[in-house]
Amino acid sequence: MSPIVGSPVARIDGRAKVTGAATYTADVQVDGALYGYLVLSTVANGRVTGISTGDAERSPGVVAVFTHENMPRLTLPTSQLAAYWKRVIPLQNADIHHSGQRVAYVVAEALEQAQHAASVVSVSYDARTPRASLPDAMDEAYVPQPGLEGPNEYTRGDPEAGLARADVRIDASYVTPCITTTPWSRPPRRLSGTAPG
Repeated sequence: MSPIVGSPVARIDGRAKVTGAATYTADVQVDGALYGYLVLSTVANGRVTGISTGDAERSPGVVAVFTHENMPRLTLPTSQLAAYWKRVIPLQNADIHHSGQRVAYVVAEALEQAQHAASVVSVSYDARTPRASLPDAMDEAYVPQPGLEGPNEYTRGDPEAGLARADVRIDASYVTPCITTTPWSRPPRRLSGTAPG
């Protein structure tokens, strides 16, 4: 075993980090760069019935605020892989398909300005009860068209006949929690006092 394992080894970047001398990517300023920040839906299903961006547009450093009302129209590319892509393009209409969906995009000269402006965008919704479990939406279930790796459904033998002949059958439902490796954060809270400038 290496003698380093279990030994107190000084980190090469340790002193720079604890003294504040380390330079991170976010510390690098690029002339003319703009920063974007998203406003996310607070409902899981429904429609945007109103969106007020005036305060955000008047905030210091803000260059633009995009919503479904003024976002350029986008289309999905057509290719053999298109069947696997998410079919909802952000900021194209007022429909809300999931909690945390993008409803506005603020562009500003500094990240903090974009974050502040996003926090003052006001959105109203016609909220509907979401169908949040697979069994609730089985009427919309479908098998995707065959892709590059062939068919998306494979059956071997005759499962129904086998179950009919079986001495023992177990009918049970199993549930697994949603796990993701990507951290997700909510929009910033409204800031009090003077907006950053």
